[in-house]
Amino acid sequence: VKPGYYLKITSGPGEGQIRVICEVTSATEIVVEKFTEDPTSSSSYIINDEGEYHTSWAAFFANKAGAQQFIITQVPDDIVNDANWRGAIDKTKENVSGRQGWCLVPLYSMDANESLISYIKTYLQNMNSTLTNKERIALFGAKTNLTATDIISLLNGIKYERIGVIVNPYATYDDNTFGSEYLAAYVAGLFCNPDYDAGEPISGKIVSAFDYIDDPFITFEKNQFGQNGGIVIEKQGVDYKIVHFLSTDTTDIIKAELKVTKQKDVIKKRMRTIVENSIVNSRSAESARSRANSLVTMILDDMVAKNEISDYKDLKLEFDANDPRQLNISFTFKPTFDINWVYVTFGATIS
Repeated sequence: VKPGYYLKITSGPGEGQIRVICEVTSATEIVVEKFTEDPTSSSSYIINDEGEYHTSWAAFFANKAGAQQFIITQVPDDIVNDANWRGAIDKTKENVSGRQGWCLVPLYSMDANESLISYIKTYLQNMNSTLTNKERIALFGAKTNLTATDIISLLNGIKYERIGVIVNPYATYDDNTFGSEYLAAYVAGLFCNPDYDAGEPISGKIVSAFDYIDDPFITFEKNQFGQNGGIVIEKQGVDYKIVHFLSTDTTDIIKAELKVTKQKDVIKKRMRTIVENSIVNSRSAESARSRANSLVTMILDDMVAKNEISDYKDLKLEFDANDPRQLNISFTFKPTFDINWVYVTFGATIS
């Protein structure tokens, strides 16, 4: 038993309530968030590290944010260990009923020591390779008990443009407490919302499915999280909002913005669907190159017109010099970015 595990009251006073364990103070004593109805010595409970409500609640929150389709896998027999987690993740490699998943949300909160992180990074790299061509990103939740220093260590330990981390410790809904991995499920639902195109800002979006979202950090700490690629949700007025939708790799603007990764993936999927269906298995001739040029231009012009991307340039289509069976297409695109800050300068004069 350790912080980040879940306690569920299974019978007696307080039955059905679930709380994240915040602290283990002794071999017989733990600290959890306040119960709506306190359990007594006659109450029974169970403790494990994945919760008793994981997949259905995660899909519920993601759907609240707009996601319409889900691919859900579960560790075998609810035995939570690295091997079973890896097996569950591996099941998402294949399409389900012709559908391809995109945003992976492990329902397990993370700290810098989790060996599962390196496995997921390798999984994402393999899925996004030109050999596999099945685009993936991932959103994590940070463990409940982490200090600001711990969170920064977690972010720096990941440092990958296809992984985002929600740093808020927990949230509540309907008398239950949920770890930040369920906040990640909601944010994934926003990111996968079919009503939002690739240029849609996620920064500033309202997180509306929870009654309360814990935000214990001071402004300086939250600024540090942002500089290191953490996703913070904070209360602004009456609403909880995503401050900045970042990846854990902030080495440059392109890698830092998860929204740009989505734009890259949408371009790849559209090119693969439209261009390959039209060109592959046709004759290697100038007419095929010309047709491909028209299709690529149509796709990119449409994305510019919809403000999914800002612009593109240097479009080239050439048959490979060493293998005429291969048509090489290359271009550079300018992503759309969100306005996150306004900087005003002015002076005063008497003339």
